[in-house]
Amino acid sequence: MALLTGLFILYFLLLILMLAGWKMAMSRPVEEVTSKEPLISVIIPVRNEEMRIGTLLKDLSVQEYKNFEIIVVNDDSEDETLWMVSRYELKNLNVVHNKGKGKKAAITTGIAAARGSIVVTTDADCSVRPQWLKYIRAPFREQKVMMVFGGVRMQGEKRFFDSLQSMEFSSLIGSGASTAALGFPTMCNGANLAFRRNVFSELKGYQDNLDIPSGDDEFLMRKIHKRYPKGVRFINHPDAIVTTGTQDNPEAFLNQRIRWASKWKYNSSRITQAVAVAVVLFQLTFLVNWVLVFTPYILQSFFFIAIKMILEAAVLLQVCRFLSARWNWLAFFTLQVIYPFYVIGVAITSFFRPFEWKHRIYKPEKGVSR
Repeated sequence: MALLTGLFILYFLLLILMLAGWKMAMSRPVEEVTSKEPLISVIIPVRNEEMRIGTLLKDLSVQEYKNFEIIVVNDDSEDETLWMVSRYELKNLNVVHNKGKGKKAAITTGIAAARGSIVVTTDADCSVRPQWLKYIRAPFREQKVMMVFGGVRMQGEKRFFDSLQSMEFSSLIGSGASTAALGFPTMCNGANLAFRRNVFSELKGYQDNLDIPSGDDEFLMRKIHKRYPKGVRFINHPDAIVTTGTQDNPEAFLNQRIRWASKWKYNSSRITQAVAVAVVLFQLTFLVNWVLVFTPYILQSFFFIAIKMILEAAVLLQVCRFLSARWNWLAFFTLQVIYPFYVIGVAITSFFRPFEWKHRIYKPEKGVSR
């Protein structure tokens, strides 16, 4: 019981640290926006996105920030994606074809064609606000800023399953913002990411992880942070938030999360590795704690559960409020029960189960299999 108590105390301290980091991230002043602005290159890798890319292109056509180009990189689409893109006669829109295979190769191809000093990446299934690029640009007025990332809201229908996904994903966004504010960024999301083009060239982009299907965002972030420790920043303005959709069913959801988890074993960051191990260890502790409900330690067990819920709600409520993500108490309490099983199961499964991404099958150690 002493070991269990010690682990819970460590987790509670971590939650308090995350809450402090979130407050630091939100308290940073928002930079002013001026009329004289550099060229931004927005890169959108696409593969079989005929049903989704239209919304994003419409959003980009009404941006308040005017000095930008759009580079759509076609990654061997097998549907009518290119025809859909051609319907939008935007003077600043260019289409290029991926010189390799996969998202990292597509982004690299797009950067080679880019003219802007700032590169912004997003996904074809996203929507953005008219002020998006304006607030992404703002932090780069500080010369020390090399990369910024913003919030991503996961939004779907009003199903309970969508609420579960949205709240779980919001916790990841909050963790990324908090750790970045504390000076050791652990995660970000390529759906809302920007960096200086010359830094990408300087650090040779994805050269050392090009064959790893996932991680185009986080691997690059860690390379930049290692070279420029104060160069990564979270954008704390709500108009810089990107919205993406939820997964349609549990199978698609688990497939996505296994893909995300598959990159962790390639992580070279000691801090990130320690965080990953700690998360799994804490979740194992919570499983043991649920068992203790049926033992003489029932009071201690319920005490730990109550404190955990209070602290996690204190953090997650603030993140959801910033993201304008719907709060659902039933979803929150459900996650308290299933999350340990989910985290441990996904972590283990990611080492041996193939996953599908953009109609391609990826094996854990072999990359694309078809």
